[in-house]
Amino acid sequence: MTRNKLKLMAFTCAAAMTFASANTAMAQTADVPVALITSSALTVTDGVGMDFGTWFLRPVNDDFITLVLDPTTGATTPTVDDGVDTTADGSAAVDIGTVSTPGTFTVQSPAAATLSVFATLTDFTDAALALTLPTYELNGTGGTVAFGVGAVNATTFVSTGAVDDTFAVGATVTAIESGGQPPADNTHGGNIQLTLSY
Repeated sequence: MTRNKLKLMAFTCAAAMTFASANTAMAQTADVPVALITSSALTVTDGVGMDFGTWFLRPVNDDFITLVLDPTTGATTPTVDDGVDTTADGSAAVDIGTVSTPGTFTVQSPAAATLSVFATLTDFTDAALALTLPTYELNGTGGTVAFGVGAVNATTFVSTGAVDDTFAVGATVTAIESGGQPPADNTHGGNIQLTLSY
């Protein structure tokens, strides 16, 4: 066997071993799962319900009566409006000795943020009574702010972050004349739903 043939055979063997080695040393893989949890991180907690107390309400003719529950003090103030004819018709609003209280709820965000809030009202079933004008005091600051009613009227506030922000909630009830009689003895229930978001 010639020297050239031996060289060619050695080269062929080396090449074959290289290819065989490349085929058997297959690439290996490792997987690293990736997870990210997102959360709005707004925690809203209902507090106590709003209570206007017990009232004798007798709007006469076109008079109407408003009861305004102040969220800063919890006091309910009655006003008798003489209506279009501006004549006092003997309407009456008498507090029957019960204490009114504002409603409350808390919200917490993980850090200070500008939050949007709006109210949705569910009115009383008695057509002579109307629930309107929800207001709030934030964190006992003493100022009264109106909630916007409906998403298009949303208002904003700045949360403290990492602690509860406490809302005291007030509203207005309007009583209109209904057959010359005061509203019947009843517990009248409405609802103010507050929607909060970033």
